[in-house]
Amino acid sequence: MRIYGQAYLFVGVMEAFSAHSMFFLYMWKAAGIPFSDLVFAFEKYTDGFHGYSQDQLDHFNNVGQCVYFVTLVIMQWGNILSVRSKRMSILQADPIRPARRNPWLPLAMLISLVIAIFVTEVPGIQSLFNTASVPIEYWCIPIGLALGILVMDELRKVLVREFPNGPIARIAW
Repeated sequence: MRIYGQAYLFVGVMEAFSAHSMFFLYMWKAAGIPFSDLVFAFEKYTDGFHGYSQDQLDHFNNVGQCVYFVTLVIMQWGNILSVRSKRMSILQADPIRPARRNPWLPLAMLISLVIAIFVTEVPGIQSLFNTASVPIEYWCIPIGLALGILVMDELRKVLVREFPNGPIARIAW
C-alpha cells in the first residue's frame, strides 16, 4: 500500500498539478484566456469565446493537451530517477557508476521523448490523433519540474534516513 501512496499521493499529485498548470499557462500565454474563464466554461467554449473561432479554440485545446502530455512524459524522467532506490540518495545510487547503473533507463527516457515528438510533431500523426506542435518553451519548462520531483523525493529520503521512526518513515515505501 505504501508504494501507492508514493505513486498517487506524493508524485502523482505533483505531476497532475504541474501538467494542469502547464495547460493553463499555455492557454493564458497563447490565447490570452485566463484560468478563471476556462473553469466551468463548458458550453461557452464555442465559436466566439474570447473572440476566437471554433477552429482556433480547437487548435488551442489540441496544443494545450499536447503540452499536458509532454509535461507528463518529461516529469516521468524525474520520477524514474528518484525511485531507483527507496532510501538511498541519487548521489549514493547514482545512475552513472557501473555498480548502480541501469543502462536501460537512458534508453527508455530517449524512447519516451521520441514517442512524444512523433505524436506531437509529425503532421500525418497530428491529423490522426488531433495533436499539434508544442512550442519549445513547453518542452523546456517540464525539465525543471522533473528536477523538482527529484528534489522532493530526495528530501523525503533524507527525512526517512534521519528520522527512521518518524511519521514520514512510517508511511514511506
